[in-house]
Amino acid sequence: MLVQKYGGTSVATTDKIFLIAKKLKKRLGNKKAIIVVSAMSGETDFLTGLGKKIDGNFSKREMDQLISVGENKTISLLAIALNKMSVKSVSLTGWQAGVVTDDRFGNAFIEKIKLKKIREKLKENQVVVVAGFQGVDKNNNITTLGKGGSDTTAVALASVFNCPCEIYTDVNGIFSADPKILPNAKKLKEISYGELMEMSSNGAKVMETRSVEIAEKFSVDLRVGKSLGNIKEGTRIMKKTKLEDLVIKNIATQDNIAVLNYECEGQEDVHLLLEELYVLSQKLLLVSLIKNNQKKIFSCVIDQELIKKIQKNSKFNNKKLKIQKNLCKITLTGNGLATH
Repeated sequence: MLVQKYGGTSVATTDKIFLIAKKLKKRLGNKKAIIVVSAMSGETDFLTGLGKKIDGNFSKREMDQLISVGENKTISLLAIALNKMSVKSVSLTGWQAGVVTDDRFGNAFIEKIKLKKIREKLKENQVVVVAGFQGVDKNNNITTLGKGGSDTTAVALASVFNCPCEIYTDVNGIFSADPKILPNAKKLKEISYGELMEMSSNGAKVMETRSVEIAEKFSVDLRVGKSLGNIKEGTRIMKKTKLEDLVIKNIATQDNIAVLNYECEGQEDVHLLLEELYVLSQKLLLVSLIKNNQKKIFSCVIDQELIKKIQKNSKFNNKKLKIQKNLCKITLTGNGLATH
């Protein structure tokens, strides 16, 4: 039994989908498999743009209903390609696959996966192609899982079926830095769940943090590799790596960052700041505290897109608020940084 996930760039065209189908026919043999796919590259943005042309502020429920079409399109195309190659397969949307979520539209969390439908299809020796990024809430509304949702779907399925999970991207594994920025970045043969979570939460475009958390929680055998390459040449993610290893594993970067500096004159200001940061963190928005050597000044790193929302809708006293814009955040990830 095996779960594989292919991202948007891997399924960007029908030619690429056909190549993946060809690879699957050669690789799987009689092995039971669940294939999770994202929308074709650019499709989600295209669908979002269509909705905004009609109404720039349409509801999150309708947004999820609209953008889920992208993954539905991809699963059908891959199933068609596999069946053409005489590989019995069936496509399932998130709700058909039994992915049950809460009702946070645009950022839903998986509550459980009903396995009946997938098990039926696997017993019929069909390759099951599942739409990533989507599920259904208790009221049968279509929901989406937010950024990196297809990774989360794939790892969640691997955890309930207790099987390995392979994540395929457009690069051959996880590197010491973004190879698109630093062409001579080193590929990492293995990395721990904790290190990967740290990298992901600080901007490394590898896997979404939520999916890595699930993998660690259920000890999923997780590998990352190139779409049409050999997964064994990629990167393996595990609980522990070597006893002594590289101090710095990765340099992650994030653009469009701002630093919020707030002058706190007393406990009331401190409580207000912490309350606001908590609200932002509950919405899964980028917020992290940083040190500031100036007395009474509290600082935090935020996504630049949040600035207007903070200035307009928060309880902050704007006279006490200073924001530094157009910054880039650089984060070193590794072991023993404090002692080296």
